[in-house]
Amino acid sequence: MSKNSHPSRLAVLLAVTVLCVAGCAGGSGGSTSLPGGSGPSAPVGNGTNNAPATGASAACTNPEGQVVGAAGGTNAALLGAAICGMADIDPCSMLKTDDVQALFSVPLATPTTDHLGTCTWPLIDPSKGDGLSVFVNVGGDAQHALNSDIDLAKATPIGGIGDIAAWELLGDYFPHLGAAKGQATCELTIGGGNGQLSVHTTGSGVFAQIDPSAVPGFMQQFGNLCNEVFAGLGASASGPTPTFAQAATTPAPAGQTSVRIGNFYADQNLKPGPALDLYDTQHGQAATPILTGVPYGSFSAYVHPQANGGVTILYVLPTGEDPIANEADAKGIGGYQDDGSQVQQTFILASEGKSGSGCFGTGPICELDTSSVVENGDDANGGTGPVASPPPAGQAELLVSSHVVDDENLQGSYYFFVDGSCDPPVNGDAAQEPGLPYVFAASGGPSQAIFPVTAGTHQISVAEYRGSQLPTCDSLNPKQGQMSLDVTAGQQVLVYVYGTSLDDLHLAVGPIQPSAQ
Repeated sequence: MSKNSHPSRLAVLLAVTVLCVAGCAGGSGGSTSLPGGSGPSAPVGNGTNNAPATGASAACTNPEGQVVGAAGGTNAALLGAAICGMADIDPCSMLKTDDVQALFSVPLATPTTDHLGTCTWPLIDPSKGDGLSVFVNVGGDAQHALNSDIDLAKATPIGGIGDIAAWELLGDYFPHLGAAKGQATCELTIGGGNGQLSVHTTGSGVFAQIDPSAVPGFMQQFGNLCNEVFAGLGASASGPTPTFAQAATTPAPAGQTSVRIGNFYADQNLKPGPALDLYDTQHGQAATPILTGVPYGSFSAYVHPQANGGVTILYVLPTGEDPIANEADAKGIGGYQDDGSQVQQTFILASEGKSGSGCFGTGPICELDTSSVVENGDDANGGTGPVASPPPAGQAELLVSSHVVDDENLQGSYYFFVDGSCDPPVNGDAAQEPGLPYVFAASGGPSQAIFPVTAGTHQISVAEYRGSQLPTCDSLNPKQGQMSLDVTAGQQVLVYVYGTSLDDLHLAVGPIQPSAQ
């Protein structure tokens, strides 16, 4: 996850920009409201670039504003005045030192705060790791900001922390947890490797991984720091249940978005996984699946999940399992915010197979990994549709992907045939494998290889190649996954290669429904 500037940082930058436009550029005199629309107005100059007489007023309630304002100079005075109007939020003072130290196997140094919601708690020996970072936000946009910072496609909900919380391992290594209570949010990140932590790990150094069996307990202990923050905030952490991932006690109405799943989950031994049920509620509450019995190797139908506060959260369970009794088996697969674009997407459920590092957690789908294909609209997280440009008049497009078998590390090269033809995909790399139907998409466009076809019935198949020399078309045998496919003009169809070995390859097809359905 790449972390952008937090809202308080953006507010400071906005304050400097606004104040300097009005006061540094020789504009007309006057005053401007401080960030957030609260607090006294700050003088912004008199038309001659004069700074306020002092860097921060005697009424300044934020220590950081006093420090910045006392530095001297017009910009420092203006910035200091802006920060003085912001709430003094010091997460370091809300945490119990012993509880923080209990997470680490090496001594902690003295923490520092910017009084704007950030606490940095380093180690005495920085060569051992980067320690703990805490970010706290309070206000109407806090939940939305946290929702943007937590990768919902991989985050795992966890109970007993605030009103709602979820965790993930950044890059599959570094603990990251976000929680919300009322109008307050708390975000925790461990940087610099897991060897610094007081938890059993596999491996050593910066790439040590937390033992999968120890992850749930560690995350509960880790998240308890957010409970201490919420207690320290007091009334600021009161209010309605967060809207970014609201826990509904009654079903919300079906939304205007469309989703489906492709079930290609196989465990680390490449044993095909169970049929799956899809839910659109929070973990651990009575619920009815919106999709049920989606078997291995297939795409489901499209459904319209409910949205709470404009946000949809999805998880899966093996078919027939109870969402309360079998909560530990649930796996979050994604989430998105409905911004009015009526997003439509397919969630591809697979695993890292033999290249994976084993389960994080327990249960029959504990190695599940998720990716999404945004087909129409946008998911408010950077994903946009359509998957590819519409096909030429009278034609259809097969959008072919080897994502599943690539992630499983089967170590083959894959070639896709339409009616036995060796025509390459239109977005392939002709210099890499000229004249061959290599399943590869050149950068700068869709991640699927595009094979245009005429409307009608076609025979499709896939072949794999393990040699070190460039194959010939005739050498690409045997053909596997052979099937008949009917397409209509203008249609786009996802085609995914999946299987349990290079000698057991199959094709799954999922026609993309037209938008606004």
